[in-house]
This record gives sequence, C-alpha cells and structure tokens, in this order.
Amino acid sequence: MIEIVNVVGGGGFKIDLDLHKIASKSSLIDMDYEPEIHSGFKFKFDEDGPTVMLFSSGNFHITGAKSVEELYQTHTELKTYIEGISDENDLDYQADCEVRNIVAVNEYSSKLDLETLSDALEESDYNPEDMPAIRFSIGPNYGTFLIYRTGKVIYTGDSDLKNISSAFDDLFKIFDELFNST
Repeated sequence: MIEIVNVVGGGGFKIDLDLHKIASKSSLIDMDYEPEIHSGFKFKFDEDGPTVMLFSSGNFHITGAKSVEELYQTHTELKTYIEGISDENDLDYQADCEVRNIVAVNEYSSKLDLETLSDALEESDYNPEDMPAIRFSIGPNYGTFLIYRTGKVIYTGDSDLKNISSAFDDLFKIFDELFNST
C-alpha cells in the first residue's frame, strides 16, 4: 500500500513582506529567523505539522505535509496569518499554492536481489558502497525510485497522486517479470 510521507509545495503572495516585523509579532512553533545566516523565516503552525519557509519576496515553501490536503490547509493558515499581521491591503491571494513534489513509500511483496535487478534495469544506478539502494527511473515521465533489498521502495519527483500509483504499478510489474517468471 502506498504511503505518502512528504508533500512539498509553494507559491507566493506577489508582494514584499517585512520578515523582521512578521517574526517579531509571531508566537509560532519552531520559529527560526536569523537573516545573517539564512534569508527565510522558518516556522510551524502546529508541533507535528508542516514547516513553512517564508521569504521577504513574498514567496513561500511548505514541506513535511503528510497529504495534499494538509499542504493546502497549511497554505490557508499561512494566508490567514499573514493577513492578520500585515499592514498590506492588497495581498494577492490569487497566488495559489502548488504541489511541487510528493515522496511516497511502498513495499514489494518479497525481498529483492539488487545485483540482478540493477543488471536488468537500464539506466539504473547501483553502488552498494555509496548507498544500499538502486536509484532508478522508468522514463522521462516518472520521478526517481530508491529500491531496497527488503522490498521497500521510495518514490520522489512527482506531484500527481495518480502518476505515483501508476509508477509503482509499472515498477512492480517489472519486478514480477524478473523474479516470478521462473
């Protein structure tokens, strides 16, 4: 079963923001604003929630959401929060948050022989001295898989849930053909 472990998104308010003012008025969780070190203001609305990185350009990134819905919920909280502490009357709320990357995990039904698999998969990258997984992409319309000997597979680089499901189906068909044909 596919498990979504991280949804990343972002967008922008299309106005400059005074991060010093925003940070000084904030009582958010896990706040970090040190402009001498990093240009963004990092915070969370909830202890277990996604992390928001807000920039003075008005751009923002949200990472760590466990679903697309949680990403959009955090975006709504961010808009409400900025509106509540901003002196700006013309915030551009038409700048929607877009999903930029989804990281998903799935488990194949059995352990995998990575040496055999890496030989069979064209364009795969396997160097067990560097990482105990095969790095593989089925093609240009897919993201990247990390395939582990245990059968665990991590998929990243896609922003569409239907594509993710199709990608796992296609990969597991390849596994079935390689390992269940004998």
